[in-house]
Amino acid sequence: MKDGQPSVYLNYVNKELYYYRKSNTSINICFLDYDGVLLKKKIFAEGNVGLLTIFGDFLYLQKTDTRVVQEMNVSTGVVYRNISLPKSFTNLNEIAIVDQSQYPTGSSPAMRRNSQSANLAEALSTIVDTNSQIQTDCNNNCDSDENLTGFIDDLGRRLQSTSSEIVVRQLIARDTDGLAGLRDRVLQLVRSKWSCCRKGELQRRITRTRGTSASEKLAQDIVLLVKFYESGEGSQALKDIFRKVRNTDCSYALGDKETNAFDQPNLKKLLEIVEDLEAKFVETNIQHKTDIDKLKDELNHMQLHLAEKDSKIYSLEKEVSTLRANCRASKESLNSKCESICVEMENISKMAEQRKSKESIKILTKKILNNSVEFGNTELAHPGPKGAVNNGTQPRSFAAVASGSNEDNEQVTIVSVIDCEQSEGQINTVLVNDDDSNKGESANDPGPPSNNTDCPKQSQVIRSSKTSENQNEASLVDSKVFIGVERRNTKRLYLGGVKDGVHASTIKEFMQGKGVQPTFVRMMKSRRSGTVAVRINVRASDIKEILEPNFWPKNVYAREWLSKDKWEKRSVKSDRDPSREPPS
Repeated sequence: MKDGQPSVYLNYVNKELYYYRKSNTSINICFLDYDGVLLKKKIFAEGNVGLLTIFGDFLYLQKTDTRVVQEMNVSTGVVYRNISLPKSFTNLNEIAIVDQSQYPTGSSPAMRRNSQSANLAEALSTIVDTNSQIQTDCNNNCDSDENLTGFIDDLGRRLQSTSSEIVVRQLIARDTDGLAGLRDRVLQLVRSKWSCCRKGELQRRITRTRGTSASEKLAQDIVLLVKFYESGEGSQALKDIFRKVRNTDCSYALGDKETNAFDQPNLKKLLEIVEDLEAKFVETNIQHKTDIDKLKDELNHMQLHLAEKDSKIYSLEKEVSTLRANCRASKESLNSKCESICVEMENISKMAEQRKSKESIKILTKKILNNSVEFGNTELAHPGPKGAVNNGTQPRSFAAVASGSNEDNEQVTIVSVIDCEQSEGQINTVLVNDDDSNKGESANDPGPPSNNTDCPKQSQVIRSSKTSENQNEASLVDSKVFIGVERRNTKRLYLGGVKDGVHASTIKEFMQGKGVQPTFVRMMKSRRSGTVAVRINVRASDIKEILEPNFWPKNVYAREWLSKDKWEKRSVKSDRDPSREPPS
């Protein structure tokens, strides 16, 4: 057969010829009738197949790198059981090897195969039965001393009937932890029976690379202890399972008679010291337990006290935060009130100045009118001869002026010349007609000259009608000094994302370049590293233009200023942005 082709097996079972084709990944089984027609095809297994052995109606399959053998029916393909091979057998070939000399010469291969099948099936059944029996015995005989004694006696009988290697292989079926516990219990039973048994700890058994497994070493130790339990005779192999003691004075050879340790005075003293130490250890242990309990109670009390303090601190921090918020709100309200009060005070001062100027104007007007009436009285005027001309040194009377005036003219103009050196009562008054013929003369005539021609004079011309007082009051109401101020509605904005180092003057120049005049700019600290927060007050008419995203530079944003209450409500609804700080 060429390399790489699958192996082929033939078997004749129940008058049918079975054709087994085995590869590394699967097994295909077909059976043919006498005419060579393919009747049926089955796939029993898939995977890496290592060994395949046929025993009549049964097929024994072992996969690669496993010690589990599957037993299945050839015709039905049903797996009956899984058999775990002991560690003494590597694969199926070691069990199926049968000496060919026991068969007569000329015997057919089918007869030899059937005999091998029977031997292999019997061997596998014996392995399974033995493993199950050992496992059952180990589980049932380790509960009490009586069961353990019966297990040791049974194991001793097996040692007498078979070899130690077979018994060790049977014990290997148990797991490592179970064998270690079984070894310790067997040692206790041996020491209770034989006082000459070595007083020491057993060797720790572990599996080493390229060496004997730990399970096999533990099984060998159990076999040695059972032999010593039955005979009482020690050996060097039994001595090797114990750990070596450095103090050779306390060790003694196996098989020697046990000597009474209390006969030696040194050992008595040591025992007394050990007893005292044990008593002191018990006392100190009790004292330590009480101290530990007290410390635990104190620790619990301190934890409760700490929890109370933490709750108080938390409540106080809440109160402090609310007080800070209230202080900020009150501060803002006070600042706004102070600003409004300052504006009102400025307005009041302006109004007071205007009122004083109005009152002074009214008083001066009344005095001028009173003086004009006094100077125009006929009793105070000096009568002169007819045709006499007044040279301006004496005041003219209203009667004289009225007699020479035009009767059709209804308007009379009073012209007064006030000397700077004279008193307020010394006013020269001249009556001038406002007709068209006299307009040119009245405009060119400044009035009678003053007696004092050396000092500079300040002349004031007052034109009045018959209702001059009412007209003066109306003119005072319409004065440009008493005017109103338009109320400015400002809005607060929060500016974020500004780089640290930018000044308020730079922000004002930028806004003025955009056509917006800020009324207030304040720089504040920001929690976001490398940035500052800015509070800006602007007119309400400019708010829409400022809130547009294209108004500000890149990475700079603006939003309306939020109060503390609105900020807290907003932080509850959505995640808080660390770069946007609550208002201070």
